[in-house]
Amino acid sequence: MNIIPNSNTVLNSNFHNFSFSDVVFRFKEYSKELTRQSIIECLETIDNKYFKSKLWKRTHKNHGFKERTLITCVGVITFKRRYYIALDKSQGTDNFFYVDNLLGIHKYSRLSIDAIIELTKVATEVNSSYAARKALIDTEVSRQTVSNILQNYKIVDQDLPRIDEIIEKYNESKETIYIEL
Repeated sequence: MNIIPNSNTVLNSNFHNFSFSDVVFRFKEYSKELTRQSIIECLETIDNKYFKSKLWKRTHKNHGFKERTLITCVGVITFKRRYYIALDKSQGTDNFFYVDNLLGIHKYSRLSIDAIIELTKVATEVNSSYAARKALIDTEVSRQTVSNILQNYKIVDQDLPRIDEIIEKYNESKETIYIEL
């Protein structure tokens, strides 16, 4: 991928009428689109390499392409990946998408893990309404989506000592307490 010629096409029209802030804004928009396109190319390249390797031929057959849309922290991406159907399910093989299995993309999730992390981070720093609007680039999700993400976290308090336990341990370690009046 050659970035310089592509970036020149971004600036080609009416270059003399641009201010510096216009140039920065256009490059910022271009870099976001370039990032999304690079991710899509990477995913499709992974899928093509697996398809050409023929490792799937013994146990599966290719059932064609299926589109997948994911909301990521860099925006919405839509890519195509191949669906492999098991020839004999009695041998314990299942149907699968290679890219989804390799990268750990959950079956029904529309949000990628990086988007969930970004939404959680912004929601805990500010609030869920702000996170829904501003956490992801060029994308808004509903406040309810952010709320559902936060509610799905499980509180792990088994390893944390409780206040009563802390006080007991402190009292057991001290035999006599002197209070001066």
